[in-house]
Amino acid sequence: MVTLSCKIKLKQQSLLFEKARRISHRMFRIEDRKRGATLTEGLGGAEVRHSVCREVSMRLQGLVLVVILGATPSVRAAPSQAESEKLTASALPQFLADFEKSLAPIDSAFDDLENAKLPLLDESGHPLGRRNIQDRRKILSDLRDTVKQLAANPQDLVLTMTLLKRTEALSDDIYDLAQIAFDNDQEELGTRLGSVLTALDHNEDLLESYALSVAAEKEQRLRALEKENQDLEQKLKETRTTKPKRGF
Repeated sequence: MVTLSCKIKLKQQSLLFEKARRISHRMFRIEDRKRGATLTEGLGGAEVRHSVCREVSMRLQGLVLVVILGATPSVRAAPSQAESEKLTASALPQFLADFEKSLAPIDSAFDDLENAKLPLLDESGHPLGRRNIQDRRKILSDLRDTVKQLAANPQDLVLTMTLLKRTEALSDDIYDLAQIAFDNDQEELGTRLGSVLTALDHNEDLLESYALSVAAEKEQRLRALEKENQDLEQKLKETRTTKPKRGF
């Protein structure tokens, strides 16, 4: 039987692996852009380019996994900034208010991207089309809705995890858009998006720790209820055992 404490630890490991995957993906994208032109021109084959980039990606994933998993609280020498700040239930309303305000620059950045008509490309360099901006706006809209919902129900673990996942998705999108801006010599826009990404990643770390604390609180409450139920069953059993028999 898997206990809730085990599930929480497994979830924490899952979050760390997911973070490692996302970081390695970003590193691969950067490495791919650096190597792409040289490999294509020098070796003349997309297949060779893909093979080398895939090898780079696998090495980066292994490296990042070691770094991330080696930085768990049990072996880390110094706490991170997010750990030292530790988002609490009492601080959540102000955090969510600030979080929502921090999303405002993204709207103007999306407007600039649309007005600049920069090419939107996928990982293979193929155009995605203008509808992709609208798709990304929907992620932003959904994120804002979740912020409001969590503000009304701060102990809702499902909403907390939903906000965390949507923040991760928006972070990935902002990273992609920043790369598009830099690739098109839009340094100011790329820098602006980079600042937004830094704030999102920081908020993501705080939300992750908050989600784990909410899960731990629910586990403690469940254990208390189970203990109360066991005590009640024991009392009922003792009552039935000591109840005197009626004579005839």
